[in-house]
Amino acid sequence: MNGPEAGSPLVLEVGLALLMLAVFLVGLFMSGDDKRRVGVLTAIGLVVLFGFSWRTEAGAELFHGTFVQDELALFAKRLFLLATLIGVLASLPLRAAAFARRATEYYLAILASLLGMLVLASARDLVLLFVAFELMSIPLYYLAGFLKREPEAVEAALKFFLIGTVSSAVLAYGLSFMYGVAGTTDVRGVAHALGTGHPMMLLGMLLALGGLGFKIAAFPFHMWVPDTYEAASTPFVAWLSVAPKAAGFVVIFRLYLEGMGDRVVY
Repeated sequence: MNGPEAGSPLVLEVGLALLMLAVFLVGLFMSGDDKRRVGVLTAIGLVVLFGFSWRTEAGAELFHGTFVQDELALFAKRLFLLATLIGVLASLPLRAAAFARRATEYYLAILASLLGMLVLASARDLVLLFVAFELMSIPLYYLAGFLKREPEAVEAALKFFLIGTVSSAVLAYGLSFMYGVAGTTDVRGVAHALGTGHPMMLLGMLLALGGLGFKIAAFPFHMWVPDTYEAASTPFVAWLSVAPKAAGFVVIFRLYLEGMGDRVVY
């Protein structure tokens, strides 16, 4: 870490993990079929975390710079927390039977995806970046088909899952080329290797960009969007169209600005 005044860069992630544990325990011991009140606990916890994010300072890092708390990470984390808070508040009035019976699972999946986003914002290592991206993405496949008794939701979740799996494979393939040329998974090491002009590095950058294009639904990789947005619940779709997409752009900033030799924030 770069001095004690910067604070721990993991404070928001640890706080979110404790919130997930609290939501799980409250939902586990809550009697009756209506468990939507765990959404209130989730919203309160997110408000606390969002407020605490403004007391967190930039400049700290862990694991030799693999996990950083810079200005970009703090901005992205505040955006993710605020977007998730709005999504949770919008889901509280939902009256579908699935939300009454399985509200705990719904909010835990959202928080798990949010945890992946928080780690992703601070990741400056190819392996950590990919693992955080998958931690963010996998709960989204489940949430897309949360209304499992509706055929449209099942079809949308299946399409989302298949396309997401392919995009993850393409992303991993591109990152493997970058690692093979650079000899390191550190994004800063990738910047040095890029200066050699190795064609495999350029191919890896191109493949990684294609995989990220699926994740952020950029043209022409957006074929999964209409079915998913139509079948899923409106609060989830509103959140899906903001927070995970912003996380994808954070990865692009890390790889294609820092990874090409420039700092993201001066």
